[in-house]
Amino acid sequence: MPAPTRILQSIQPYVFTTLIAKKRVVEAEGHTVLDLSLGSPDQPMPDALIAAVQEAVADRHAHGYPMMFGEPALHEAFAEYMVRRFGVTLDLPAEMTPTAGSKEALAHLVSAYCEPGDTMLITDVAYPVYERAVASAGAELVRLPVTAATGFWPDLEAVDPVQAGRAKFLLLNFPNNPTGAITTRERWAEAVAFCRRHDIILISDIAYSELVLEGEPAPSVFEIEGAREVAIELHSGSKNFSMAGMRLGIVCGRRDVIAALNNYRTLVGYGVPTIVQRAGTFAFRHAEALSAPIREGYRARFAAAVEGFREAGVSVTPPPAGMYLWIPVPEGQTDWEVTERLLAEERIVITPGSGFGPGGAPYIRISMVAPPDLLREACRRCAAPWVAAAAR
Repeated sequence: MPAPTRILQSIQPYVFTTLIAKKRVVEAEGHTVLDLSLGSPDQPMPDALIAAVQEAVADRHAHGYPMMFGEPALHEAFAEYMVRRFGVTLDLPAEMTPTAGSKEALAHLVSAYCEPGDTMLITDVAYPVYERAVASAGAELVRLPVTAATGFWPDLEAVDPVQAGRAKFLLLNFPNNPTGAITTRERWAEAVAFCRRHDIILISDIAYSELVLEGEPAPSVFEIEGAREVAIELHSGSKNFSMAGMRLGIVCGRRDVIAALNNYRTLVGYGVPTIVQRAGTFAFRHAEALSAPIREGYRARFAAAVEGFREAGVSVTPPPAGMYLWIPVPEGQTDWEVTERLLAEERIVITPGSGFGPGGAPYIRISMVAPPDLLREACRRCAAPWVAAAAR
């Protein structure tokens, strides 16, 4: 019997696949389980965006193969958004292309650029798809240590020059998943200088750009002088506009990288469906109005979650951005022990921090993907391991 490639067989199980399997076992026993693991928004798409989708569906001209590298209207809407939001002017169409979400974009970028012997630099707390994308190309991952004390930003001056010399990409994700950390223009300037010095492509994953809950809005790497020569940026409609199921991402920046990505994508599909592109056109034209109530929805969810823990006698701190609580595990317990206990005793699924890399092992992640009242009660119950640890 033919077998999948050795590379595919060597890839570690996806943490969310493992959690889904555990959840199904409990559900098969007749229990109702609340899933707060995946970052799948429970807030629906705004009504105006739904209407834009319906209008596109009704247009028979939208039913054929799409324009593979994006309709002109989508290019224009996104470019106008970049000017309004970041003060950045893109050169169209060479400096942007749509993808079916930023997850797909990352996998295709790695496949287009990496082969055995190449490396990619990421932080040791990171979205698990980064590691899997690199492994799928047979390349190697170099994890850069980060801590809460440094805002989960790596010490780029401490990177081994030999490792830097072998790297194709440095990938940084801010606002950050899973930690909710944000960063500054000064740090982006540091990353741009590092990548120029070592001839590395800088990937800025800014999928949570509109979900900053306190402080200044998240900056784009392209606000930094010289970034265009080294960087690309991944934007997403999934969280910012609650359109995760529509699958729309935008990759923008360094034109030779965009050209290579487009070339690779001709091998694996026909582009983003026209209906989705038109939804994206509407979303970016009205980004501020559409994202504001979604952002307020997450503020309410965080407030409810924090209150639930408080009612149980446990103090937790909400992050400045994103849609996740990132909480240190109780002393003497592991992230998986807490995860297994909450599933077995409370019928709640959370994510163990080690699923985001070795640096995440002292933490768990709880997604704000339920209405506030439900989150408040769920987090009151989620506090049980911390309450028990404090009573010892």
